[in-house]
Amino acid sequence: MNDEQRVMDKNQVLKNNVMKRILELRTTLLTQRRILASLAFALFLNGCESRPEVQGYLPKRADIVVFFRLDRIVRDKDLSRAINIEEFKKEIKKVDITIEEISQMVVFMELGPKKYAGAILQGNYNAREKIQKLIKKGWHEKRYSKDTYYCNRNSEDCIGLLKTDILIIGSDEAIKDTFDVYKGKERGKTSYPSYIKLAKSINHQNAPVIFYFIPSQTVVDMAQAGLEATKTIFDILNFGIIGGILEKVGIAEGLSMSLDPSGDKFKIEFSSLMQSETAASLISGSLNLLKSMSGFLSSRANMSPQEREAINTFKNMEIIRMDEVIKIEMTVSRRTLFIH
Repeated sequence: MNDEQRVMDKNQVLKNNVMKRILELRTTLLTQRRILASLAFALFLNGCESRPEVQGYLPKRADIVVFFRLDRIVRDKDLSRAINIEEFKKEIKKVDITIEEISQMVVFMELGPKKYAGAILQGNYNAREKIQKLIKKGWHEKRYSKDTYYCNRNSEDCIGLLKTDILIIGSDEAIKDTFDVYKGKERGKTSYPSYIKLAKSINHQNAPVIFYFIPSQTVVDMAQAGLEATKTIFDILNFGIIGGILEKVGIAEGLSMSLDPSGDKFKIEFSSLMQSETAASLISGSLNLLKSMSGFLSSRANMSPQEREAINTFKNMEIIRMDEVIKIEMTVSRRTLFIH
């Protein structure tokens, strides 16, 4: 075998390995529906139009933050099925609230051994009247500094009043920390540089689902948590191979993702905040290399339609670097993203 033949054989092996890894990870994308459903209800105590006001009250211990635009989700069959909208209605009914009443909603949780989760809701309702109805059902009063909140005697669920149209529902400590941010006693999550950098990377601010993972100092093993979350999100997006690169090069300090339907496709933005610009540059270069290699694979004639779609998704993704942030933009078909 001559040198030229050996080089050709080596390149073919490399291409086959890349193809194998990409197609292996395609099936993980189909778990998106179950992951979104589990996340939504894990965050909503055992649970739209997001942003402006409610996000300002997020406590700093919120490692995971998810905004839901329920008005858009209920109009999309795939998203409604993804978060199991009917079960969601049952959950919020426990606090005498309907989906139609909610205008803004953000759910959050902390990674750790203790239950720490909450949901901040703003809506076209009288929050005091909602709480009065719960008191009549047996919710008992608790005091924190000068604030009052109420807890269910049969569970760990609590509820507090921030404004006449804004409620905080969650675990005991989550309620207290949200009060502190609201009163200006503590900095909120959105004031920290990591959150600001990732928020700036999201163009689709009106997307029905926006997700953040930004570990706080209370996470015991922050590096490992960051690595596992990074790989999990890339698996959701069918790019576990990228998670493998991150594992070798550096650990992300924060992640964000938006999911926005457009016709028969979904626009996805994924951003990863790296430890340094050097790490971001190296990862960006590696991703562009993989993207260029997918072009060779797409020319194969014996690929199945599913294989070709997976390769084209990878080939057509856009990779953007903004200082320490790496952003990936892609468009994925509904039939690939969801199980029908």
